This record gives sequence, structure tokens and C-alpha cells, in this order.
Amino acid sequence: MLQNSVRRIGMLLGCFTLATGAVMNGPALLLGQALQPKPTPTAPAPDKDPLKILSDTARRMENEQTFEFKYKLREGEVIRWNVDHFATTETRAQADHDNTKSRAQSVVKWQVTNVDSLGNTTIMLSLESADMWQQTDELPPVEYNSRNQRGEIPEAYRQFAEWIGIPMATYQINTNGQVIDRQEVYRSVKFGVGDLTMPLPGRPVRLGQAWRAPGNLMVRHNDGIQRNIKTQVEYRLQSVDNGVATVSFDTQVLTPVDDPRIESQLMQQMSQGTVLFDLNRGQMVGMNLGWNRRCLGFKGPDSSVAYNAKYTMRQLQSSDAGEEEKAKAVNKDHLQIGIRMAEDGPVFRW
Repeated sequence: MLQNSVRRIGMLLGCFTLATGAVMNGPALLLGQALQPKPTPTAPAPDKDPLKILSDTARRMENEQTFEFKYKLREGEVIRWNVDHFATTETRAQADHDNTKSRAQSVVKWQVTNVDSLGNTTIMLSLESADMWQQTDELPPVEYNSRNQRGEIPEAYRQFAEWIGIPMATYQINTNGQVIDRQEVYRSVKFGVGDLTMPLPGRPVRLGQAWRAPGNLMVRHNDGIQRNIKTQVEYRLQSVDNGVATVSFDTQVLTPVDDPRIESQLMQQMSQGTVLFDLNRGQMVGMNLGWNRRCLGFKGPDSSVAYNAKYTMRQLQSSDAGEEEKAKAVNKDHLQIGIRMAEDGPVFRW
């Protein structure tokens, strides 16, 4: 009996101990869990794609990168250009309707005769060859080929025939491409950008940045007086690929013009296109232009003139002269100035 009583008391004490331990230890365990810091939520892992990181970095560096333009022509260097110019001029005035098409292909030589200590460069120009063709309406075409001319040279091209192989003009430019001295035989011969070289910004530029160069064009008013029209050409760096920069440009007229006759004289001279410039060699290597312009009312309410043209200038060769060529003096007391009228033929550019 005593043993059974003792056994029952022991079981009761064991139950009490277990119950007491559960009550005492339970809250302590919960409190310990409550005191532990909760884990903070982690932000999503950043995109660690190496290609994307490199691409973003390259794009950022490209946007921040600057490019310096400077002419670096060498004394004795000879540059040859292949020039193509195709144009169509359609003129309507009352009952008259003229449609003139022309093509001019030429090889032009630049010879660098001197580079001084400041980098000012003297360039002598000559026309090595010309293949020209023009037709108005259904009339027989007029042609001239300096390398393979058959028969008499047409009157329209006799002036060009006299220029073949002789110094046409001498220009001196600084490292920014500004013409600081010139001797010309005939000013009505046009260059694609309006002058011999593309003017440079004179400071490093980033992609998308622009610079401007002032200019003027000469026109004749109804009273017969010649006047200048102020213009500017805006240049903008579009891209750089393997050291060759693509620069777009557009001619903007600053002088207010509300006379269709004046507009008709300006339309062929307002250039728009792109220039390719080799940053390492410091020289232009190509040019592309286009015109698609129309003017209404230049000879009354029923008149119109439309001008469509394409012009390309591509560098054929750039090398040192094998031997020095003797420059022929270009000596003109009075320069000839040509003013283009709407009814004139297309401008010959080279």
C-alpha cells in the first residue's frame, strides 16, 4: 500500500514538474524569439549582365566624348577628287516651258604648295578633266569631253576647255579651314559648301553639337542693283566611325526675302548635305549634297522654277607629289563675278 501511494505521489510530482516547466519555459522561449531582429527585405539584385553594363558605359562615354577638327595638309601633297553633278531645271512662265537637264563629271586636283609655321596652307587648284552634257527640251544635246572631244567645242563649254590643266585658283586656309587669301580666275564656279573647304568649329565638339559660319550671296534686284543677302551655314556633328566624322550642313538665309525673283536666284546656291572629314589625316574625304527646291511667281503669277540636283565629291587619291610642279601665276586685276538668274542653266560645281 505504502509503495503504491509513494508511486502515485511520484507520478503526480512528475506531472506537476512537466506542467511547471511548460509554463515557465514556454513564455521564455517566445520572448527570446520576439527579441531577435527581423530580417530586412533585400532589394532586387541589380542587372549584372556584362554586355548591358558595357553598352551603357560605352554610350555614356560616347555622349561625353569630344572630337577635335583641324586641317593637317602636308606641303607637296596632291589630292584628286572625282566630282559628279546632275541637275534638272524646269522653268514655266506664261506659255513658255523649258526643261533643262545637265550632267558634269570632272577630276579636280588640289596641290599643297606651302604650309607655314602657323599651319596656314596654300592650295593650288586645277581642272584635270571634264565630261559635260546638257539638253534643253527636245533640242539636240550639247556635249564636251576633254579627254575624247570630237568636233568643235560647243560655245557653252569653251571656257571650261581653256581651264583644263592650268592653275585655276590659289587659296590659303588656316587650320580651321577659313580662307585667308585667294586668287581666282572665275568666281561663278561653285564649290559644294560655298567655299573651298568646310570651316571647322575651332573647339572640341560632342556628337550632336553644331557650329555656324557666316556668309553672303549676291543677287540682282528689279532695279538692276546688285545686293548681298546675308546667310549662315549650320554644321552639326552627326557621327564618328573609324576616325571619319559625318557632318551635316544646311544653308540658312538671314536677310528677309519676300521677292520671288530674289528667291529664284538663291535656290541653286543654298546647299544642304553632308561632309566626311578624316579626323586623323585632318582633311575632307567626301561630300554629298542634294537640292529639291521650287519657287513660284518669279516672273508673274503663273510662273515657276524648280531645281533638282545631286552632287557628290569623292577623294580619289591623296599622295605626295613625285616631283614639284611649277605653279603658273594667276594674275587678274578684276575678278569676274557671276550672278545666277532663274533662267540661267544649272550651276557647274567642282
